[in-house]
Amino acid sequence: MDKNDLQPHPTWEVVDSTKLQEYASCARYYFFCRVLGWILEGPNINLVFGKTWHICMEHIHVKGYTLEAIQEAAALGEEYFRRFFPPITDALNEPKIPGILPIALAEYVARYKSDNFEVLFSEIGGTVPIDDKRFLHLRIDLIVRDHDRHGQIVAPEHKTSKRRGYFEKYTKDIQSGTYTHALYCSFPKEEVFGVEINGAVFLKRERDFQRIPAKRTPQGMLEWLWTVQHWCDRLEWDFAELNECSENDDVMMAFPKNTESCSKYGPCKYYDICHARTNPLQLPEPPPGYEVDWWDPRKEESKATLDPRGKIISIEKEENESQIVESPTVVDVSKTEEAAVSALDRARAKVAQSKKS
Repeated sequence: MDKNDLQPHPTWEVVDSTKLQEYASCARYYFFCRVLGWILEGPNINLVFGKTWHICMEHIHVKGYTLEAIQEAAALGEEYFRRFFPPITDALNEPKIPGILPIALAEYVARYKSDNFEVLFSEIGGTVPIDDKRFLHLRIDLIVRDHDRHGQIVAPEHKTSKRRGYFEKYTKDIQSGTYTHALYCSFPKEEVFGVEINGAVFLKRERDFQRIPAKRTPQGMLEWLWTVQHWCDRLEWDFAELNECSENDDVMMAFPKNTESCSKYGPCKYYDICHARTNPLQLPEPPPGYEVDWWDPRKEESKATLDPRGKIISIEKEENESQIVESPTVVDVSKTEEAAVSALDRARAKVAQSKKS
């Protein structure tokens, strides 16, 4: 019988790469964020802009590297961004603002105008097995057959940052291994290249782009699998220990702190409440400035999913028909920037009209 009043939430059983990476970094952070569901009130500019860029990337990769696709992608991105941040906040959030999207997309297309790929799937969501009983949830934005790599299968992973040299860490994280695992589950192993980090750097006065292969050897995948199983075992152990913890205990002997992560990328958002109490079960509710919201990757819309073996299955045949993009048509970047910005209003109207219809 449990010794505390915590009520299990359905998302406790939903484990994906992001949550597992957080747990590996600091189990106490995981407890506050994923067990209690406490998050800072208000939208996170980095998460919102990251999702905005993902929307733009998915659109131009599927529709082609054209001026029309750039305009549509910028309008779609702005529509999503404005759900969370009104124009009055742009001065505070620069350079992560919608106004930069058409220019950044034009620069991206100019940089990679020689891309030669075939889109196989987009917006893939589901699970992949890690043993006979356990699964990892995932969402892959895009899977392509790259003709510049002799037709190998690649999953581009779009990332954004405000500084250069930030993307290398993603090449060996749990997520890139999970995506590679999904590719191996769905395609012949000799056809799989793996993941490529498709990074975009947004500086105050310029943008930069960097692609970094995240290819893994068979031995590397075995290591990834052992690592994932290890952290899942540890997570299950911590939940079992949590059942034995009480609000009356001086110390909560589950989900331990990793103090090396307290200021890894700036102060942890739970720093004050984490160090104020040795037993967070004694906190009856979120402190001021926090709200309860359990993130669930299953809520994301998908155009393709994975069967119990981890093999990709199309949900909407029409949306998932392969589209070939060979040396996409690209106009001069200097002209594209001006045209894309001036045409953005027309693109917004087009998107709004399509939603009504």
